[in-house]
Amino acid sequence: MIERITKQKKQLKKLLIVLLLFSSLKSYSQKLELYGNVEWYSLKEKGKIFWTEAGKYFDNKKYITYDKNKKFNFKIDIKKIKDSKIKVLVFAIDSSQNTTAEYACVHKINVLEIVNSSEFKNRKNIKLKTDLILDVTCTARAYGDAEMENKERFVGFYNLTINDTLRNVKLDNIFLRYTSKITKQTKEYMNEEFGSWEFNEKKNKLTFYVWRQLNSRYGLMLRKNIIFEFPLKNASGNIMYQSKKSVLTRNN
Repeated sequence: MIERITKQKKQLKKLLIVLLLFSSLKSYSQKLELYGNVEWYSLKEKGKIFWTEAGKYFDNKKYITYDKNKKFNFKIDIKKIKDSKIKVLVFAIDSSQNTTAEYACVHKINVLEIVNSSEFKNRKNIKLKTDLILDVTCTARAYGDAEMENKERFVGFYNLTINDTLRNVKLDNIFLRYTSKITKQTKEYMNEEFGSWEFNEKKNKLTFYVWRQLNSRYGLMLRKNIIFEFPLKNASGNIMYQSKKSVLTRNN
């Protein structure tokens, strides 16, 4: 009887060890995967993308590659991010970049925010699409504003409703900049937009150009080429444009 109990205890101990080992291997196998396109001033046909933690120097031996179609794929253990408390990963083509400089030519992903988010808690692996737009904070542009072009009357705040999605839009004076907050997150987890706007006097048409969609909380960003056009011939009150699918109203 005693021998049988002892044998059962040993079997139970072995089973617990196997379960713990399996659980450990499972947690280490959980991945955060980022994929998309890479953008830089003048990319070579194929090349390296260096990565490191924010606040640390780039290591020339620590990199991923992109292919001839400018596509990349990056994977990292979720457990490593959590255990090491890696808040931000920084990506760059030029390994001499300062990862904390305001105008560095880098792209930052808030990886700890992603893996701790309740949005992804039921996933074994987290796979997210994001472009690495490495020149986004270091691009110089020619100065221009709405006042110089006699379009200052359009500067301000708008609501753009398309089907069941509302955009809170801001048209800026400087650089004729368009920004918006998307109240219904896209399928790619984007909730903000950035671009430009213009008004065609001859056609009496207001146009929004969306260059990028982003999620600032996670550091995700996608290159877009979306155009919204609004003929203003029938503008009335604060309603600038209206159709079966969309309505543009002014808030001020």
